[in-house]
Amino acid sequence: MTETPSEKTRLDLTSLQFLVVDDHRFSRTLIKTALRAHELTHITEAPDAPSAFEILNDPETTIDLILVDHDMPILSGVEFTRIVRRGIDVPDPEVPIIMVSGMSAMEQVVEARNCGIHEFVAKPFTADILYKHIAQTMFWPRPFIRSNTYIGPDRRWLNAGAPTGDERREKT
Repeated sequence: MTETPSEKTRLDLTSLQFLVVDDHRFSRTLIKTALRAHELTHITEAPDAPSAFEILNDPETTIDLILVDHDMPILSGVEFTRIVRRGIDVPDPEVPIIMVSGMSAMEQVVEARNCGIHEFVAKPFTADILYKHIAQTMFWPRPFIRSNTYIGPDRRWLNAGAPTGDERREKT
């Protein structure tokens, strides 16, 4: 009997090492509970960005994916992500980052996208929603872009090219 894609995905994701960065202990607990609901159990947590940088720079620790809050003291999730993407004092500037935040107004989502996150998950969320964003990030990665103005995963979901035929706008 062969595995279905969802079963294979679940098995493959169980070995990932997660870093949860959030200044609220309750939020970290909710995220850890959601991860554990999908048998994702290798979880390290940090109450702020400086603590997260210590963990990321520990040679005995490997982090495969970071879940970070938007609004934190010292450094926001956006500032943290920008530092990671620039490769300042981190071993892997391309590590996948998912922002999990209650601040989900369009301007915060766009700001997060523009700082180089892979996905944005709005609080409140379900364990299944978080899992789908993690699977999307890990199994269908977008190309990583480095330019003068942006470092992070390609912000375009699909490059369909220029419109042709019926898709073109009519001249008025």
